[in-house]
Amino acid sequence: MEGDAGTVPMTEDGEQQTADTADPTIEDTAAATTTEPVEPDEADVAGTAPSRVGRRTLVACCALLIVLAAGLVAAGYLGLRDHAASAALARDNAEAVAAAKRCVLATQAPDGEDVAAAQQKILDCAAGEFRTQAMLYSEVFVQAYRAAKVHVELTEMGAAVERNNEDGSVDVLVAFRVKVDNVETQGKEVGYRLRAQMVREDGQFRIARLDQVAR
Repeated sequence: MEGDAGTVPMTEDGEQQTADTADPTIEDTAAATTTEPVEPDEADVAGTAPSRVGRRTLVACCALLIVLAAGLVAAGYLGLRDHAASAALARDNAEAVAAAKRCVLATQAPDGEDVAAAQQKILDCAAGEFRTQAMLYSEVFVQAYRAAKVHVELTEMGAAVERNNEDGSVDVLVAFRVKVDNVETQGKEVGYRLRAQMVREDGQFRIARLDQVAR
């Protein structure tokens, strides 16, 4: 019983075609259809491989990041250096203020018994012009102090840096008030403002010049 499986191609002699007798042009057409290489789409190529412009942009970005990193390093170094310099300046100013107060206080000896020791303190913390003046008037200062029976009581004192000079010296303003007793007056309170120019000598700050600013 024959089915309807389809019609088998016949040869010119009336024979059925088999796999060995099939038309070779059909096989060639099929082979050509399956083996022909497919050209890749330009969009796919552009998506998988970076273009020349893309590479240049990437290199430029890398260079910019390197420059920015170097700038940050330099800024950090300068910041640390400036911080260290500021800290050193603050320490020097504090030392200069303390020395100025100590030396100015020595000029206000409590009484005649302490004036000689105070005069030696003045010489120890003096330099330059101020030391010359202190040595010149030391004997007169002691004698006058004792003759007038001077008694001094410090009631108030403050000091602050006025200016840091280019030569490394520091101008310090010292303000203080004292209550003075002597042979002429009793309990007279007087205020002074002095400018002390402090210089570093032998590792410590000393007064090189002392001027009265105002009372």
